[in-house]
Amino acid sequence: TKLSVAAQLCATMAAISGLNIIHRDIKSSNVLLFLGGGRGVVAKLSDFGLTKVVNESTISSDGGATPKGTPPYMAPELFRSKTRIFLFY
Repeated sequence: TKLSVAAQLCATMAAISGLNIIHRDIKSSNVLLFLGGGRGVVAKLSDFGLTKVVNESTISSDGGATPKGTPPYMAPELFRSKTRIFLFY
């Protein structure tokens, strides 16, 4: 069941990514689970309030905007400074 839910959510993310949309708030409370009437558990991604359409201007501009989402679930790179540091071992 867990693998099925994960696969369904991955398929959803692939579909919205194909439309150049990013969700920006993926977390467990935004996943709705339904009993699928013979199909097992059906997972649906919800809360598209922070979604954003990605295009050339959103990728190339840093905008200085504060990252959006729920901090414990956000990607670590959203909190890093804009300065890039290269480490060599």
